[in-house]
Amino acid sequence: MTKYLVEVEYEHYRSSEGHHLRREETGVSPNGNSFAGRWVLRDKDFNYIDHDQFRHDLMEHHGFVLASSVKEFLGKALA
Repeated sequence: MTKYLVEVEYEHYRSSEGHHLRREETGVSPNGNSFAGRWVLRDKDFNYIDHDQFRHDLMEHHGFVLASSVKEFLGKALA
């Protein structure tokens, strides 16, 4: 099953499972490194999952596909 992400606001993506992907300027990773503008993937409760400099690398690593529109996202989520 493909997991889709759709942009809900500038540089903030959501999945039908509730995951959040956004660029974070502040905050630190679990091992203490500053996010400093990196893309951060969080679960539906905003718990840290992973981060990367490039959003597409992070999405691919976790099996997400970028939906081209909200209509496509909702159609796939409800199918």
